[in-house]
Amino acid sequence: MVDFAKPQDYEDIAKVWRISFSDTDSYIKQFWDSMFKPENTIVYRKQGVVVAMYFFLESQTVIKGRGYSTLYLYAAATLPKYRGRGYMAELIEKGVEIAKQRNVDFITLVPADDYLFDYYAKFGFETAFYKKSITLTRKQLFKVVKNASPSSELDMFKIRQIALAPYDFLNWNSDTLNYAMKEHLYTHGSMVSTSKGYAMYTKGKDTIYVKELCSMGSVGELFYLLLQKEDAQQFVFNFPVDFPLSTDDQKIVKVGMIKPLNDEAQKSILKMKNAYIGISLG
Repeated sequence: MVDFAKPQDYEDIAKVWRISFSDTDSYIKQFWDSMFKPENTIVYRKQGVVVAMYFFLESQTVIKGRGYSTLYLYAAATLPKYRGRGYMAELIEKGVEIAKQRNVDFITLVPADDYLFDYYAKFGFETAFYKKSITLTRKQLFKVVKNASPSSELDMFKIRQIALAPYDFLNWNSDTLNYAMKEHLYTHGSMVSTSKGYAMYTKGKDTIYVKELCSMGSVGELFYLLLQKEDAQQFVFNFPVDFPLSTDDQKIVKVGMIKPLNDEAQKSILKMKNAYIGISLG
C-alpha cells in the first residue's frame, strides 16, 4: 500500500536506507532531523512495514530566468527481497499524482547509476541536466589565479542566484543548501570561500574533485585559495556546460532528469538548454 510516512516510521525507513545505500545511522538521522516532512515522504507498506520509499525535496527549476515549482525525488530505495515487484513504479506514479494535485510544474531527480536513466525514462523523465567536467593541472591553475582573502561570511543562496543566472539550473532553497553544506562537511568534504564565492570539494590521492564552484566575481580568486590550501597536482572541476572555460579533454556528462507535469511546463522545457544541478544530495 502506498502511503505518506509518519514520524514513527523512522526505524523502518532507516533500515531501507541503510541496506540500500550503506550509509551510517548518524548520517541517516542527520537527514531525518533536518529534512523530513511527512507530506513529502512517500512509502510503500507491506503488512504495515515500510519496504520502499523516497523523499520529495522542494526546489525550483529556473529556465531562461523564470522559476518553476519543482519537487526533487531523492533516495528512492526498496528492500532487496521486495525488488522487482513494481512497488517503486507505484510510488513514482503516486508521486506524480501528488505533485499534480499540488500544482507543481516539474519533478526532477539524479539517477544513482547510468542504467537508471533508462528506468526513469519509462515514467516520462527526460535527461535535461548536464555538467562540464574539466581537469586542470596545478601549473594551469597558476596561470589564471587572482589574489584573494578567505572569508567565512557566506550567503550560498545569493551567490548561486547570481553566479548561475546566465544558465538554466536547479535552484535549491536556503534550507536545502544549508543541509547540503552540512552533509558535505559531515562526509569529509572541504571548502574554500570568499565573500563572493565558494568551492566545495573532496580530496583524492593527488587530485582535488570540486563538486561545485560558484562565484559572483573572478573564479581566479577561488583557484588561488585552492592552491594555497591544497598541494594536489590535479584539479577536476564541474561547471555548467556553457561556462566560459574549456580544455581539449573536457567531458560533457549527463547528470539529471526532469518530468513536466502540465502543458506550460512541457512547453518550457523546449527552451531548456544544458541545465545545471551541481549540488545534489548523497
